[in-house]
Amino acid sequence: MIVRSEPRFVRRRRAAAVLAVLSLVLVVTGAVQIVRATVGALSGGLTPAAAPRTSTTATATRAPARPTAAGTAAGPTAAGTAAGPTAAGAAAGPTAAGTPTPTPRETLSTPSRVPMPTSTTSAQSAHTASDSAPARPTAPPADGSTQHQLPSATAQAPSTTTPSAPASPALPARPALAADQTRLQRVERIAGVTPKGIAAGGGHVITADPGGTMTLFRSDGRRAGSVSAAVTLLDHGIGNHPGRSTGSPLEAAVSPDGRTAWVVSQAMTGAGFGAPGKDSCSSSDDVDDSFVYRVDLTSRAVTRVVPVGASPRKVALTPDGKRVLVANWCSADLSVVDVATNKEVSRIPLGGSHPRGLVSSPDSRHAYVALMGSDRVVEVDLATRAVQAHSTPGDGPRDLLLARGDLYAVANGDGAVVRVVRGHIATVARVGPDPRALARSSDGTALYAIDHADGTLTKLRAKDLAVLGKVHVDARPTALAYDPLTERVWVACESGSVVVFDDSGAQLG
Repeated sequence: MIVRSEPRFVRRRRAAAVLAVLSLVLVVTGAVQIVRATVGALSGGLTPAAAPRTSTTATATRAPARPTAAGTAAGPTAAGTAAGPTAAGAAAGPTAAGTPTPTPRETLSTPSRVPMPTSTTSAQSAHTASDSAPARPTAPPADGSTQHQLPSATAQAPSTTTPSAPASPALPARPALAADQTRLQRVERIAGVTPKGIAAGGGHVITADPGGTMTLFRSDGRRAGSVSAAVTLLDHGIGNHPGRSTGSPLEAAVSPDGRTAWVVSQAMTGAGFGAPGKDSCSSSDDVDDSFVYRVDLTSRAVTRVVPVGASPRKVALTPDGKRVLVANWCSADLSVVDVATNKEVSRIPLGGSHPRGLVSSPDSRHAYVALMGSDRVVEVDLATRAVQAHSTPGDGPRDLLLARGDLYAVANGDGAVVRVVRGHIATVARVGPDPRALARSSDGTALYAIDHADGTLTKLRAKDLAVLGKVHVDARPTALAYDPLTERVWVACESGSVVVFDDSGAQLG
């Protein structure tokens, strides 16, 4: 038999037909898989074939955020947020925002903080930030576990080949801790300064050194520079003192806008000065009047020097920022300086000796002054200049502050902190043999008191003066300041240092 071969074009057509059929089968099969995957994703689940997979492309996981500490000038916050589900299924964790460490300073362990979401593209994060942002940084859970961050709202659409798993629901935000629920943690020690006074505000901290220097720091502890107390008084319109005169900075206060510090000089040296104020002076002594310096915290320069009374020992500003109040130790009066004109507009006799503690009322209309040479606090009407008795908190009242409508005083002679309600003693707490100064937390629930003799910092609950904790600082602490931006307590020790404590989120327990 003769077998005839098919023509070449016939074989080619048959092969093409077979390939076309196979291609059609593959296309139909792929289309069916795509439809099944899409329907499964839209219904909120995976197809039976995809569910058991463990590939990172099939399931998006979310890593828990780790609390990170960040001591920046903007306050203790953590940088970075956890990203939501992505096609690759990776969750980005937070990154720590570090700060430079100046010298000389000893940086200690910083307490953990839970970072807050910062993504501006996440609707859920934006809702949390606007509606329930805590006034205080959120503390980590007491059981030591980590806390998840909110997921990003910008999740990608499901893949046409492998769908992504639905995002996990956001965990509820932890409530903010009040200051009376946290504990102090020492974070650093700054050497190379010998301060008697200290003040904080607006991202700045300033110390007053009687040797003739004011040292500036940022809220994160970095040294920003120093300002000399040596001035030419003629440049400020003050005569009879030719050449350079040098002040002795003692106490400071920062303006409500955080741009300016006012620093009192307890005494001056230079031409025309010969009778500086001393601790044992009285209003009848012939003591030199002194000055309050206005310091620009940005340019780090003395921009104005204003005459006040003899040996000023304390300075405060009214909350409206319009007046500077100065307690003059030796002349036993209160200087009132108009901020707009940089001039002393009144000097009010207080009817007692050695005014030291000083605080303004919230409405800026009254001043409360502690007369350390007695056991009294007086109230001054700043408009009428009338002075009347307010309370008798104890022997040698040295410092005052207001918190939630109550007046608190350091009774130096009694070794106590005293809470005064409507002019009467309500609560007394013994804190040491020689308490010097007070500060309060930004929410008003906690107070801080230093004792010069035993070198301690005591934390008290404001409403009942219960002792919440006591820590040691360096020798001879003389002043302290609470920085509301970072929620840190700065303690000035005249032995040669500043010791800083964080009180932003480590829970009592």
